[in-house]
Amino acid sequence: GMYLISAALIFYSNQCLHFSDKAVLLRSGRSDPVTRYLLASYSEPGWSGYGGTHDVVICGGVFDGNADLCEKTTLVNTVHCRNITIENCRFMHCAHWHCIELNATENTVVRGCVFDGRSYTAVHAELLNEQVQLDLAREGSYGPVYGCGGRRHIDFCKDDTPCRGIVLENNLFLCAGFPGIGHHGEGAHRDIVIRGNIFDGPSGKDGKSRGYIIFQPQVSEIRVCHNTFLAPDGANAPNIGILAKNPDETALLETDNMFIGSFSERVRRGTTS
Repeated sequence: GMYLISAALIFYSNQCLHFSDKAVLLRSGRSDPVTRYLLASYSEPGWSGYGGTHDVVICGGVFDGNADLCEKTTLVNTVHCRNITIENCRFMHCAHWHCIELNATENTVVRGCVFDGRSYTAVHAELLNEQVQLDLAREGSYGPVYGCGGRRHIDFCKDDTPCRGIVLENNLFLCAGFPGIGHHGEGAHRDIVIRGNIFDGPSGKDGKSRGYIIFQPQVSEIRVCHNTFLAPDGANAPNIGILAKNPDETALLETDNMFIGSFSERVRRGTTS
């Protein structure tokens, strides 16, 4: 069925949310303000580090930000979480932000999902719409999460906790000139495994590219292996496969990836430009 979502659905610890593959969670334009999330973790101001919502499985379903809406949205968001699995979900019609944003989250797996970046209804000129973003628990990274009637529903501890122990595997990223995985702010995220994914479509447009995968200088212990990058031949913008800005070349291990098509660079390391 098609389910109109006027206020963010909230998940709690020790839950398994199992959606039919034909269930569509569609962001509604009828609420005021329009909800910024379809699904978000519960949190409290006293929950810091990774001490919030934990041991959750989210499986199946279509998370649809609504093709008719350009208001900012992240379709699924976590904060101060641990032991989260998101699998076999589909994401489409995001706007400005991210399909999944993991804030201050550890020991989390995203697998078997489809991210349709081609369907974004609004994109930053700076191409900051990573389809899966890692972020800190900080002001502006999570919320406001509104309940019914427009009441602010959740607040959280803004302690700048980064992400760690993240696995992204066997997903399909349909790219449209901006990254499939990465981030654009600060954060010493670490222990990130990206394997078995397919990145299909351009990683750049408007004469610039941030790559299919991008990590800022503070990020370390990144392993990128057995992925396939399909860049269009004759693209009118540069395509970069992986961009790791940490000047320490040991921060990222890249092995057994397949690059097909037109690339200006497959892997760029240690640049802050």
